[in-house]
Amino acid sequence: MSEQKSPFSEIWPTYKRFIRFVRPDMRLVGLSYLAILIVVATNTMMIWLIGKQFNLLQAEQYDQIVTGIILFAVVVLINLSIQFSGELLTSAIGLKSIGRLRNVVLDNILQLSFPVVGQVQKGDLLARLSNDVDRVKTSIVDAPIYVVSHILTFLVYIAM
Repeated sequence: MSEQKSPFSEIWPTYKRFIRFVRPDMRLVGLSYLAILIVVATNTMMIWLIGKQFNLLQAEQYDQIVTGIILFAVVVLINLSIQFSGELLTSAIGLKSIGRLRNVVLDNILQLSFPVVGQVQKGDLLARLSNDVDRVKTSIVDAPIYVVSHILTFLVYIAM
């Protein structure tokens, strides 16, 4: 009987190989996770505030609705500003880590031996590797942040 490998066991060696390019920005990653937590909390608060406004309408307490709408607008502004900040953090992490990876790739290309250089032009090789580096960024930087975001959102909504 052959043993089944999990998809994670096949991905982990590749992920581990590239994580060193993200490691210097772990503080930014932590801030990005904090931004995700705040966004999920404000999303939950917006749902609660909308429900409260409907309850006030049903109870015919119209004088309290204005205060609730103002509070809702403040929470929306906080949510949007934190989402924007989180996206900026994610972009900064991606650009810095990919910059480090591209520098390593470029150094290796410039040090290629003469027979390899004659087979493929350095510009073509650099363009191909640059596309691969962009795919690595999606896997190494973006994917973990989105996974944490979706799991956290799911858990908070289940808890509601």
